[in-house]
Amino acid sequence: MGMTWGHALEIHTPTGHDPGCSWPLCSGAAAFQGRFYRVAIPRTGRIAEVRVKLCLEHAERWAEKHGLEEALEALLRQRLLAQGLFLHVEEEPEGKGWVAYSLRKGKRQPPSARGKTRTGAILALLREVSLA
Repeated sequence: MGMTWGHALEIHTPTGHDPGCSWPLCSGAAAFQGRFYRVAIPRTGRIAEVRVKLCLEHAERWAEKHGLEEALEALLRQRLLAQGLFLHVEEEPEGKGWVAYSLRKGKRQPPSARGKTRTGAILALLREVSLA
């Protein structure tokens, strides 16, 4: 079995026909693109880059499994700061999930997004900011 490394997640903007999520038995629309590297031929050491298209739910799983939450949060903070906004992520009362939104001068500004987990809320807001 080959070794994999270099997991990344980026926004997917479909051009033309979009086959949807690569996850088995999922029919969701592709929102993100996952990428990783693996040894294709161990004998020669040939390395292959693998790309998969992921819906929001499976992108959340991918990010949590490979520890990408901090990198995604940093990317989102950078995009919001370019617009003069700050990121705030908090857990909703009674454990209903998480909400991520932008702040300007201490006041809530659109866009905002909800998710079952902290990572899900960050990914949803990142998608909103990227589409705007």
